[in-house]
Amino acid sequence: MWQQLIQTLSAFGIIVTAFWTMFLAIFAGCAVLYAAKQFKALRKQLEHTSEATLTSLSNQHNWVSLEHWEDMPPALPSWFELKSKSDWAWRVLHFNHLNLLKLFWRDSTERRLATESEIAAWVKKGKFYFQSFRSDDENFQRPEIQRGLETLRQVLRPEEGYPKEFIRWLRERGILPETLFDHGNV
Repeated sequence: MWQQLIQTLSAFGIIVTAFWTMFLAIFAGCAVLYAAKQFKALRKQLEHTSEATLTSLSNQHNWVSLEHWEDMPPALPSWFELKSKSDWAWRVLHFNHLNLLKLFWRDSTERRLATESEIAAWVKKGKFYFQSFRSDDENFQRPEIQRGLETLRQVLRPEEGYPKEFIRWLRERGILPETLFDHGNV
């Protein structure tokens, strides 16, 4: 009788131990999955922070170049076209707008950090940035706007470094006006 009781208690202990082992294994698996998900989210945030810092540095560099435009040698082929402070200002303005939009584009397409309402807001902002370059805008025919349009075409050339996918996204969302693509060089 005692032997039977000991065997029963021993079997019960084994069952309880197996249950707890299984429970702890499931808990450990969930913890690993949660940690992996958190690591992935952290990596996305670090990528965003790194790119945002580089975007900020690039924009600061552009403004410094504008401040010293008269002293700048034509170090890049596209700089030979820049004859006035206004030419430099158009270039800096376009780079600043495009750099911000590119940062958001990466966050929304590659990192999946943006919501649909944020995407819609940035598309609206992008359209606002480039509204004067649309042929139906009242300012479109002004010479200064036409110069800005030509500068924008230059900035969007492949050698300036904007990814083709980004430019396609800008075009598909209606951010860049179709008048920009009339000459076929973008």
